[in-house]
Amino acid sequence: MKKSGLGFSLVVLLLVCGQAEAAQGRKVQKKALPQSSSPTEVQQPSDQQDQYQFQKLPTQSYTGRTRVGLGAPVMLLEGEAFWGADLFVLHGVSPNWEIGGETGFHIWSKSVGSVSATAWVIPVLPTAIYNFDVDSKSFSPFLGVGLGVGVAHVGLSIGSISASGTKALFEGLAHVGAKFGESKNFFIDMKLGILDSSFVFLPSIGLNF
Repeated sequence: MKKSGLGFSLVVLLLVCGQAEAAQGRKVQKKALPQSSSPTEVQQPSDQQDQYQFQKLPTQSYTGRTRVGLGAPVMLLEGEAFWGADLFVLHGVSPNWEIGGETGFHIWSKSVGSVSATAWVIPVLPTAIYNFDVDSKSFSPFLGVGLGVGVAHVGLSIGSISASGTKALFEGLAHVGAKFGESKNFFIDMKLGILDSSFVFLPSIGLNF
């Protein structure tokens, strides 16, 4: 009976020791295994992440040139011809558009006996010009518009009696013309518009700088 009890005890002890060793082995194996990352997760190096994060698309900017022009116009107003000069300054804000202003001095005078009359006009017009794209290095048509004021002066003298007056009037001009020449240094501009309530025709030819 003692042997049987001892044998039974040894069997139980061996079974308990075996289970303890198996449990300890599984615990050690679990600690040794590294944690696996998700198969769908892709990690990029930090320098590439910074590069992608701060990378910006290149921006394009247009650097336009400023064009200065001098013109010799003939202004036809109320059936009379005014002579003078035009000056404009335009800056390219895009490959097609130029924005700036124009001015000038146009004068008319006439004398009959003791009667003499003089008139002059100084336009002050903000102006926008659109240049058309053409496949030519020596020719470029354009359209434009200028809106502002024309400072008009009228003087009349009869013998020893004289009178004069100066007034700012509304003036608007439409530009129809073209630049031409080897470097498009010349221009022709057929301007049409109004000065107050009078029709104005201003054909001009000039030089670009």
